[in-house]
This record gives sequence, C-alpha cells and structure tokens, in this order.
Amino acid sequence: MRKIIVATDSFKGSLLACEACGVIAKQAQIVFPDAEILQMPISDGGEGLVEIILEAIGGERKPIRTTDPLGREITAEYLRLSNGAALIEMAGAGGLTLLNPREYDPLRTSTFGVGLMILDAIKSGAWGGDCSGDSFF
Repeated sequence: MRKIIVATDSFKGSLLACEACGVIAKQAQIVFPDAEILQMPISDGGEGLVEIILEAIGGERKPIRTTDPLGREITAEYLRLSNGAALIEMAGAGGLTLLNPREYDPLRTSTFGVGLMILDAIKSGAWGGDCSGDSFF
C-alpha cells in the first residue's frame, strides 16, 4: 500500500495550512485511491503557527487587543500551553497579511503590537523557564 504524507505550510493570504493539506490530500486520493493519505499541516513560525501547535499538543487561545504594524487596534491571540508557557505568533500582530500591499513600508510599520502580546503573556504569568529539550512542550 502506498502512503502519501501531505505536509504543507499556509499559502499566504489564501489558505491556512490545514486547508491546503485538505485540498492536496483530496486530489491525491482521487489519483491514488488505494493510498493512505496522512495530512500534517506545518508552519515556519509565521501565520498559522498557533493553529498548528493547538492541533498538535493543545493549549488555550488567549485573545487580546493589540495593534497591527501601522498602530491600528486589532484583536490577536496567543496560545497558553499546559505547562504555562506562552506561544506567540508574530504574524498575529506584525504580519504582512494585516496590511494592504500599498501599506508595506518599513519606515512606517512596527512590531509594537507583538510587544504588547508579549507583555500580556508575562502579566498573565506565562512561564519563562528553560525551553530546551522536551521540557518546553
């Protein structure tokens, strides 16, 4: 029996990693109907990271009010893991998907909103211990 592993990241601005995996897996199943298709959404640490980790090991979403790269108020979220650690996806408050292409300007944009997310995590008691080895997850 054939086994196909579909492991893909998101397609910026169009599909989440889990959606992209689903589309690819569906088409692979049509071409290879007897194959076992495994879907493994992945992330490079940008958009979709919280979703991938939440699906893989669980946790609790923590929505907060913060700012986008141009200082506009938005709601973003980070993940609180069972051990108390916080997982912050930078793209949630500092990513290009929050901007229109005409707003791409490194002289006007910032990651201040990501800093607000980090501050909220710290104030909420996020664990800041050793993240080496298996102790992190």
